[in-house]
Amino acid sequence: MQQIGFFNAIGKPSIALTRSDQPTVWQQLSGDLADGSLAASLLNCLPSSISKISKSHLYKGAIEAMANSVDHAYPPEAGENTNNENRWWMLVGTKQNSITQIVCDLGVGIPITLPKKHEENTLISIFRNIGILGSCDAELIHASTFIKRSRTNLPYRGKGGADIRSITEHFPSALLSIRSNRGCYVVAGLNHPGIVSDGYEQIPGTQGREWSASYNGSIHGTMIEWTVSLKDLEA
Repeated sequence: MQQIGFFNAIGKPSIALTRSDQPTVWQQLSGDLADGSLAASLLNCLPSSISKISKSHLYKGAIEAMANSVDHAYPPEAGENTNNENRWWMLVGTKQNSITQIVCDLGVGIPITLPKKHEENTLISIFRNIGILGSCDAELIHASTFIKRSRTNLPYRGKGGADIRSITEHFPSALLSIRSNRGCYVVAGLNHPGIVSDGYEQIPGTQGREWSASYNGSIHGTMIEWTVSLKDLEA
């Protein structure tokens, strides 16, 4: 994220990386459709040691994020306040021991679209089940990760939902972060060390696996990022 200027955009100091932490390869592309062939073209650049089923999970996560950008990030009523081209950007970074995948857009943001796209009763039910009020951007981002599960009656903390959250269930080492406008929500897999940067608050009742943060300024869009160890991906 340092390479694409994210920390400058939100007015936060960048994270100092050692030489071994630096991504060895960054691949990127952009588009304005949820085009599976584009996502596949990036993922095909990953090391050959990564299993087909792991690539499938990464692919599904990318398509989910792209579709959200195309379908929700640029509503017509936003007018000149958005790029209005349904554009998303995808980046894949290969480090020595892990893969990082990012999908981002310059749309109106999850906190704006969530209340407009979903019935109030649905959102209230999710807020109640995960113990939040939905009063800030970070909480609305958190709630958005349970929308599909609420529709399919899957357990709120169960396994296997066809959604972005499932990345951390398929890959125990994974760390998923979703930043949108003035908030951020982070969830870790069971084998992740459970350590995130200062400025994030641990969410009660999540066994030290979920965090949130609020920003003074908006990033004016959404960035979904997940990092998974190569060990998990090769299994």
